[in-house]
Amino acid sequence: MAFKDKLKELREKAGLSQAELAGKASLSVRSIQNWEQGHRGPSTDGLVALARALGVSMEALLVDGQSRNRPPSRKR
Repeated sequence: MAFKDKLKELREKAGLSQAELAGKASLSVRSIQNWEQGHRGPSTDGLVALARALGVSMEALLVDGQSRNRPPSRKR
């Protein structure tokens, strides 16, 4: 799952609008919009702010949990 999709999923799971997340994380709404649309990615400081605001680890924002449980694919 791409970062933009993971961010949107976690934000919606937290029951927050983009504006609410931005306020909670002390970030601009435009930044949240850009990240969810995949136009840009957040800085390290932005990731920390997002993780805190969403109550998740930075790893939860960056790692696709499904791929960790999947065995490596074999090329034939």
